[in-house]
Amino acid sequence: MRDLQPSLNQTQRVRLQSALRQLHSLPSSSSSSSSSPFLPSPSPIPSKGHGTLDCDGEVVATLCGVVERVNKLVYVRALRARYKPEVGDIIVGRVIEIAPKRWRLEINFSQVAVLMLSSMNLPDGIQRRRTAVDELNMRSIFEENDVICAEVRGFQHDGSLHLQARSQKYGKLERGQLLTVPAYLVKRRKQHFHHLEQYGVDLIIGCNGFIWVGEHVEAGENVGMLVEDQKKTLTAEEESWSFTPLETRKHICRIANAIRLLSALGFTLTVEAVVDTAEASLASNIEINDMLGAEFFVQTAEREVQRQASMVRKKGMSKKPEASTSESSAAHDGKFNSNEHDKQPRRSAFLWLALFVILLNGSWAVHHIQFESLPIPLNAEQSGKRGFSEVSAVKHVKYLTSLGPHPVGSDALDIAIQYVFAASEKIKKTAHWEVDVQVELFHATTGANHLVSGLFKGKTLVYSDLKHVVLRIVPKYLPQAEENVILVSSHIDTVFSTEGAGDCSSCVAVMLELARGVSQWAHGFKSGVIFLFNTGEEEGLNGAHSFITQHPWRDTIRFAIDLEAMGIGGKSSIFQGGSAPWALENFAAVSKYPSAQIFAQDLFLSGAIKSATDFQIYQEVAGLPGLDFAYIDATAVYHTKNDKLKFLKPGSLQHLGENMLAFLLHTAMSSKLQKDMELEKGGTDHNQAIYFDVLGMYMVVYSQRLATMLHNSVIFQGLLLWTTSLLMGDGLMEATLSPARSPKKLKVATVILGMAVPVMSSAGVVVRLVGIIVGSIVRLDRNPGNVPDWFGNVGLGVFIALVVCLMFVYILSYIHLSGAKGPLVILTCALLALSLAAVSTGIVPAFTEDIARAVNVVHVVDTTGKYNENQEPSSYISLFSNTPGKLTTELENLKDEEFSCGRNNTLDFVTFTVKYGCWSSKDSKVGWSKSEVPVLQVERDSITDVRETRVLIDTKSSTRWALAINKEEIRDFSIQVDSKELIPVGEKSMVDGWHIIQFSGGKDSPTKFQLNLFWFADATHRSQETDEEGEDPPLLLKLRTDVNRVTPITARVLEKLPPWCSPFGKSTSPHTLAFLAALPSIFRLLVSFYLFVSCNEPCTIN
Repeated sequence: MRDLQPSLNQTQRVRLQSALRQLHSLPSSSSSSSSSPFLPSPSPIPSKGHGTLDCDGEVVATLCGVVERVNKLVYVRALRARYKPEVGDIIVGRVIEIAPKRWRLEINFSQVAVLMLSSMNLPDGIQRRRTAVDELNMRSIFEENDVICAEVRGFQHDGSLHLQARSQKYGKLERGQLLTVPAYLVKRRKQHFHHLEQYGVDLIIGCNGFIWVGEHVEAGENVGMLVEDQKKTLTAEEESWSFTPLETRKHICRIANAIRLLSALGFTLTVEAVVDTAEASLASNIEINDMLGAEFFVQTAEREVQRQASMVRKKGMSKKPEASTSESSAAHDGKFNSNEHDKQPRRSAFLWLALFVILLNGSWAVHHIQFESLPIPLNAEQSGKRGFSEVSAVKHVKYLTSLGPHPVGSDALDIAIQYVFAASEKIKKTAHWEVDVQVELFHATTGANHLVSGLFKGKTLVYSDLKHVVLRIVPKYLPQAEENVILVSSHIDTVFSTEGAGDCSSCVAVMLELARGVSQWAHGFKSGVIFLFNTGEEEGLNGAHSFITQHPWRDTIRFAIDLEAMGIGGKSSIFQGGSAPWALENFAAVSKYPSAQIFAQDLFLSGAIKSATDFQIYQEVAGLPGLDFAYIDATAVYHTKNDKLKFLKPGSLQHLGENMLAFLLHTAMSSKLQKDMELEKGGTDHNQAIYFDVLGMYMVVYSQRLATMLHNSVIFQGLLLWTTSLLMGDGLMEATLSPARSPKKLKVATVILGMAVPVMSSAGVVVRLVGIIVGSIVRLDRNPGNVPDWFGNVGLGVFIALVVCLMFVYILSYIHLSGAKGPLVILTCALLALSLAAVSTGIVPAFTEDIARAVNVVHVVDTTGKYNENQEPSSYISLFSNTPGKLTTELENLKDEEFSCGRNNTLDFVTFTVKYGCWSSKDSKVGWSKSEVPVLQVERDSITDVRETRVLIDTKSSTRWALAINKEEIRDFSIQVDSKELIPVGEKSMVDGWHIIQFSGGKDSPTKFQLNLFWFADATHRSQETDEEGEDPPLLLKLRTDVNRVTPITARVLEKLPPWCSPFGKSTSPHTLAFLAALPSIFRLLVSFYLFVSCNEPCTIN
């Protein structure tokens, strides 16, 4: 059609060139002209052997095209089309072959297209399975040279197109003309079907350059789809429809000539341009044949200039020119695509900045709704007699925190225990008359905790003189309820460094208020409820262990709930409980404000968070299923001075209380507790539960078995889709046959809708996890100086970068070709620079008075190396931090205290080692006495078949101590107290060659212990070798005793520290006064020498 070149005289040629120059000088609209009025159709270059050449015995293609094979004949079919198909394109094609169950169509593409019999509607319009009869009748539906309208469905592995014609608008086209134009003159639009009512003509502009102009057919009327049997039954009136009226035929020809004219001029074909050209010919009384004449040819070009200028004035030149078709672009596809993308409208950087702000605020809103949206606190009147009142619970928190720190063995803890006991007695008096409330002050005897996993590997935890308040609520007239009991547990004690508003006075207050409410409901229970207020949790879970191994009610417990805090306030979430699916399902069904995340359980059990809860005792020692709840807001204040009541958010206790009350009532009233327990015991790891909440409103729970199938299915489908898209879509198997398609910009609405679900499901969790990481950095360095200063910042940065990169994988596909990549890079760099400037200049301080750095001050009295009783012990003040980084800023306020800092003085505190710290001996001789110095005295050392040594350990006034035993020298050991074996002989684990014993207890705890050591057979020989080499013999025992007393020098240093510093307490950290002692293996060398000289038989040295 582009061969139409009317003979122009000189005047017409000048007018045409002038019009084309004006047209190119205008910013084009949706219809653009080409740079040349004539574009000759490309034709294949003739060559021998149908596009092949014999070169050195090999067949070489001389044309770019598709390799075809007929028997032994190989030839190349040259590419003759510019059409680049995309899925969803509306195309017009001609049937060229009928194959089994398919038609092959010519569509102006390098490959033929295939229309499957199953991909079209049958003539009867009924949706049914295709049969053999349908296959036999294929020729009656479409036959060779029939014109068909269809839609591109996909691409086959050989590069050919797969079509579909299931819609009523697709199918056979009759009573019209098929025109062929270059495909680049047709732009993809929302509508390619046009009904020109004034002409009674249908116009179908195919994306492939095939255009159909035919008589108008009403929807569903498609006569061309009738089979032969149906055609025979047509009435006379219906047969008249098969003839096109003369007037309509004229209109068809006029529209067709308008298309030919626009194509010859190289103008983009739109329905507006076609109609304008046809109407202009009618207005000028130009006959149909004369439309292709020279004068109307030039007038059409001039009219297009006027139309384009009018459109530019209306749009105000707001859009950039679109790509125009040209003869050079027809010869160079790469340049054509590049120009097309360069001229596409660009999205502004402001748009992406706005979307970025929306994303940040949306993520923060999700976090606020999911983790910070708390219920309104209720008072006693609002909650009623049977409800939960936060106002009443906060009164308990106020009293307990007013006592200050109350660690194990302190007077404040005794007062706290008496307060909880009195509150429990009050609950007993006000309980429902059909409810039996039993309150007991349980005194645990001396015991040992032998946990071997997590933080307790290589340790034995020993306790004594612990007191717990135990409150049991059962229905008075159902005795069997006492044999099926739910345990709710938390701890009263705190670490020495905090008053414990969050950890865990808030938990104790919630339990007291829960017990009051439950005591009004329990007459309808099928199971009892025990509330355990234990002590000793902060010293190694000793309280829970003493109760679960010593109390007579322990065998009646069927389910355990532990309430904990790793921060202060906020929502109390389930972070352990996967082993009790039925409990999680019940909680999800009845909780008013569900909050639970399986990621927290995975993170906690991985060891990334160096902490433990009583739930570990209930699981490992008692074998109980259960749920573990924890407050995790403001984790940076955990075990520091800022764990105060003023930071407890209103609604925190109400949230936990209402959830727990509903769960306890539902579970205790159900008769399925024992049955569910039996099912759990018979289960496997596949019965583990996956759980999470959605915006704190709904909770999802499903089994590990389902999770495995579901998640593996998603992974497999993703890999399958990715692999299939590479092999078929990108044509890796037939790379030369794959259609080259230019990328299109994705819509902004798509990115907003596509990110809605991921942001809602994960944004809150990501923000919360960042907060947990920041809070954990405060106490990250378990051995001060062991972690590089930059480690915490890098870890946090890597996590944030990982999240951002995973998000950008999705976002950058929308930013591509948008013109915003440059501003985006500049914006991210600017944000980085602003962040670094804010931190380095101190505008955003790393620590504040509310978020303190962990800095411990310990008055150390060291007798290590002082093995002569007449030698004076050394004493000094040790300053160290569990927060990575040096203490340079902190020492600015301590210049007059003569502190020296560095890594050249490693301090061994038995349970950890200070590799970087500060120390000062100024005024360190006061505040302690020699009578407090612990003693390690060898009472007996005997050598028989097995060498045994008995050592007396006297901790003097200390009831909290840690002892390390060298397991490279000692094969086994036992400990006795008051002739009672506390730790028996048996297999014991070790860490770095040492086994550590941690002891904590009340005021009446024993202070003298007998340690029996059993040596390895070659221990003496190894020590002799060490002595001969001139090295110091290894230490056999290391002892640290703690006294909870602040000496004058310690008080002075604590007072001078900046307000953003706080002592950090944990089970392994020393109190403010610590005594160090050690027993070297050299005493054994002296005894061995004496025995060698004086004894001919095994003997004992006392």
